Amino acid sequence: MDEMVAGLVGLAAGAVLGRLLGGRRGDGGLTWGFACAGLFLGWQAACALAIWTAVIGLPLQAVARRRQWPVVPLSAWLLLGALAWILCWARIVDAIK
Repeated sequence: MDEMVAGLVGLAAGAVLGRLLGGRRGDGGLTWGFACAGLFLGWQAACALAIWTAVIGLPLQAVARRRQWPVVPLSAWLLLGALAWILCWARIVDAIK
């Protein structure tokens, strides 16, 4: 039962964070991406990935738009962050302790 509650909390946290980062344009893919990250990796990972995506992805998008370069979607930064989280999870936990 605890795992189910944790999964639902992660799903909800990820969906809310994805909706916030998606903005007005209603990027449903980003919302679902964060929801899946929250469901499978936990709400802590969803929060960390939202920070990662906002700090790295949003400024780079602004620079790319200003200079008329191709814009890398935020979902790509979410993917890279999730991959790093999965591969380095044990090191991240050890560093926090």
